[in-house]
Amino acid sequence: MNLYEELAHFIENDYQLYRSQYVPIVNNLARKRVKGIFQRQLALKLIVYLVESGRKRYKETVGEDIWGGRRVSYDEKLRVAMELYPLMMEAVRDTAAEIRKARAKKKKKPSRRK
Repeated sequence: MNLYEELAHFIENDYQLYRSQYVPIVNNLARKRVKGIFQRQLALKLIVYLVESGRKRYKETVGEDIWGGRRVSYDEKLRVAMELYPLMMEAVRDTAAEIRKARAKKKKKPSRRK
């Protein structure tokens, strides 16, 4: 497992990151997908923020910086984001489908006006 895959795997399995950033990012991207304003480049930018948080969390948890304390380029963070992208997009598609279903169900309910 290379460095990028290791960090992506850590991010996927850390509950605090999952709850505090992963799920909100997925929900945000799902809403954008439903509205029809989803942009892949902006989605990757959000995931890069998650990668940076994951790097910090990895250092706290494991006790060492995954990149050995050196400065990390945006391209390296983007590479980790690309590792996470397919799994996150699967979750985005599922969440968008749930949102569409909930909106369709909400439209079918008749109002109770007298």
